Amino acid sequence: MTLVQEKTVTKAANISRIPATDYATHPAYGKLFGSPKLSTRVAALRRLLPILWEQAVRRYKYRHSFQPAIVTGQSALAGEMIRNGAVAVHLTSEEMARIFGGAAPFVAALEARRAQTPVGQARTWKDTSLPIAKDEAELNRIEPGERR
Repeated sequence: MTLVQEKTVTKAANISRIPATDYATHPAYGKLFGSPKLSTRVAALRRLLPILWEQAVRRYKYRHSFQPAIVTGQSALAGEMIRNGAVAVHLTSEEMARIFGGAAPFVAALEARRAQTPVGQARTWKDTSLPIAKDEAELNRIEPGERR
């Protein structure tokens, strides 16, 4: 007995427009979960608002706790990072190795904290985050051009 596999050819779809999905009435989106009751919404807000408030306070304190110093001769990239807090760049493998090396003690501390959470217990935000004190960040700071 010989099995012969049939060859199937799928034709490319000819899409002339992007379909407009009505998410409110679609069974997999709007109708799947329905509209939550007021008590469910209030319970969700009670749980979420303290976390959001705490993060907003932390962000405010961080941004206003010290004036970032822009040093003469500092690169434009460093200046943008200090002003905005983040910047998109492509890093080399050597630069990434320096970043991983500097972050290693903090990652290890966070993993140790997470390991203390008993199996089956729900994790909270505090179990999965680790604030870094300003003095610790200063100790691990790498100056431009410095190699570790």
